[in-house]
Amino acid sequence: MTAGRLTVGAGLLGLGVGAYARMVAVRRFEITSAEIRSAGWPATLDGARIGVLGDVHLGTRRGRRWPSPALEQAVEAMNTAQLDLLVLVGDFGYWQWDPKTVAGEIDRFRAAVRVAVFGNHDYAHGSRRATELREALERRGIQVLVNEATAIRVGDEPVTVAGLGDLHSRRTDVDKLTAALDDMTHPVILLSHTPDAVEMMPGDSFDVAFSGHTHGGQLAVPLLKPFALRRFARSRFDRGVYDIDGRPLFVTKGLGMVGLHARFRSRPEIAVITLRPAAVT
Repeated sequence: MTAGRLTVGAGLLGLGVGAYARMVAVRRFEITSAEIRSAGWPATLDGARIGVLGDVHLGTRRGRRWPSPALEQAVEAMNTAQLDLLVLVGDFGYWQWDPKTVAGEIDRFRAAVRVAVFGNHDYAHGSRRATELREALERRGIQVLVNEATAIRVGDEPVTVAGLGDLHSRRTDVDKLTAALDDMTHPVILLSHTPDAVEMMPGDSFDVAFSGHTHGGQLAVPLLKPFALRRFARSRFDRGVYDIDGRPLFVTKGLGMVGLHARFRSRPEIAVITLRPAAVT
């Protein structure tokens, strides 16, 4: 085959991959189900179901809507998942966004208890817009935590949910959150938009953690993905379950997109996590 034909073939392949990433992959929604065991998770809460939603990224760009094409499927799937708790790990808006509109879309995801933290894009237009979003979400019954902890109940059992402020927006205050946990009971579920911030928390301060931010690479091109994660997400994390000093951390790929309205080898997702105590050995 001549060099010219190789060039044409490579160009056509690139166009095909680009079209797939922009038109098909963004709609190839999946429900990620996982069973996570934690040494600090009590037997009385064995089987608790936690929904994880992150990086929805709704807004407008240059007067055109910036959507999450898998949103409708995600709402339907989450609302039929019979959750004990829904955790929302930030980055609700993108580009230009209205707090009330974004909060209304997020409110479509239902659960008995809903708790959220903010991500870097929720602070992109300043503290005032972030405050407006927090107020709009809390009017709809979604509690937002910024270096705070709250006591909830899963069934008849007490659980603490702790939320770190966003790392890349310089809102993380580990000392403040750790102090807030002094008066709380275990087990503790930690939420942090950026997974790297979880490593900043004392190892005995939480039992399981949930994060987003990295989109699973979003355009997860083999060999280039580690570079892209470091360069654009400023993170060493990708997706799935990690061990943080003996505590499990789950990182969701999220639902929406930033930069390019495309995904490749990183399907949009919601996650349904079943929490169990560590197996007895």
